[in-house]
Amino acid sequence: GGAAVLLRGGNRVCDREILRENWPHKAVNIVEEMICSEYTFVETLERIIKGYLLPLSRSLRKPRGFLRLVFGNIMCLFELHSKLLRSLRAYQDSPWDFGQTFAQMADDFQAYSTYCTGYERAQRTLSIALKQNQTLRDFLQRCQDKAEDSLPLMHQLIAPVQRILKYHLMLKNLLSCFACDDGTYNSIKEAYIALLKVAEDINEVQRRQDNVKKVKDIQSGLRWSGKAQRRPSEKNLSSYGELLYEDRCKVGRKLLPRELLLFEKLLLILKKKDAKCYSYKAHIVTEELAFSEDREDARCFKVFSKQSRSNSHYIQTVDAQSRAMWLKKINELLQLIEEPPRSKRKRSAEVLQRDSMSAYTRKLQYSQISKKNRESAAQLRYRKDNTPSLLSYTKISEIDGGGDMADIYEGEGMDDRYEGDIMAEGEREEGRDESMAAVSDGEQFRMEHKSSSNPPAESGGMMMMRSKSSDSDLSLTDVDVDLGTTVPPAEPEGEREGE
Repeated sequence: GGAAVLLRGGNRVCDREILRENWPHKAVNIVEEMICSEYTFVETLERIIKGYLLPLSRSLRKPRGFLRLVFGNIMCLFELHSKLLRSLRAYQDSPWDFGQTFAQMADDFQAYSTYCTGYERAQRTLSIALKQNQTLRDFLQRCQDKAEDSLPLMHQLIAPVQRILKYHLMLKNLLSCFACDDGTYNSIKEAYIALLKVAEDINEVQRRQDNVKKVKDIQSGLRWSGKAQRRPSEKNLSSYGELLYEDRCKVGRKLLPRELLLFEKLLLILKKKDAKCYSYKAHIVTEELAFSEDREDARCFKVFSKQSRSNSHYIQTVDAQSRAMWLKKINELLQLIEEPPRSKRKRSAEVLQRDSMSAYTRKLQYSQISKKNRESAAQLRYRKDNTPSLLSYTKISEIDGGGDMADIYEGEGMDDRYEGDIMAEGEREEGRDESMAAVSDGEQFRMEHKSSSNPPAESGGMMMMRSKSSDSDLSLTDVDVDLGTTVPPAEPEGEREGE
């Protein structure tokens, strides 16, 4: 192993001698790396919160919307990983319990869906705010200098996205150190499967976000050619539901290259003219969609409309695997849109609400959630939708005995009223970037000078945040500055000697 990671009190994050006594030889380095890297990650989250989030919360006049957009539910992640770190350190002498820690906290890791979903928007929001506001740039630069960070805030916010995708890989390596008949093997395997599912969910979220962006790009360069009666009535691609699959194939007797896009409600065939320009060629609505396989060529199949056999297209994919994927996606979609006959009995409001969703959305929402876990899943979704919450800030405030941290969301009541503070009417127009909401006319800086001499606290080898972080030398001023207005840097007031 490398150099030991030490806590502030001088104690080691994990005891290598204990690991040697309780773990297989090959597993010692892996477990040590897992615990030490977890400690480093918790420190990273704490540094972001203490060094940036809290100072911003005291300097923004209306911080709620901006902080939620930029930092997401990072407070929830900090609590999650603090708990995980305590458990891993406590069970470094018990391999079975070590694995069960991950398995039992698997549902908690679903909170990452919220953070990862909002990550790109957070980057756009912060990027636009930094471009338009000199005061904000100067303020965050002073925060970075004080924290002695080598990377700016924007680059640090990717740390949770990178971290969550590593756990199943580390657990897979750890699993290889145990024999299949070992009792610990099943515990580690259960943890591996649980975290692999989390990683797959995160990747699915990323895939769907990429598809949304791809559809917008295609829409911007799409030219609707051909006879009007043959074109779809609605030209807004987003109205056809989620993009489920897309690929470049050869279509027709001449096997011409075409772009195929399978939406929830439509199969669309386009010709790509250049990098950003497309022209419409054909479509089949999914309610009429059918297909047949080519038994002679494993790369080919045929799609056609059940209402009009003249609307048929012979398709050649790159290889047999690509055809299998196309047929799988089409099959899944056709099975989902074939709704069972409606019951004559009066349906409850909950069932009616469920039926109003698209079939594919319903599948995604309820897939792989067992009946016994649906209540906890619903509670988890509610918690994700409302973090960082007043409760999160109050908890840490109570630990540290501070009182002003709760003021970040004072009077908020865990609802979505903050959106009204950051959304300007002009930015709700279709096609405008959503991230502009963070820099609307209603968001202002209130610069004020604060000081605190509270020393950092420790508890069980972990750093606990204080509501009054030591940011006295940030030299904030008592000037109101509108976000979106470029303002020259103000002269700091109350500057300390030697700063």
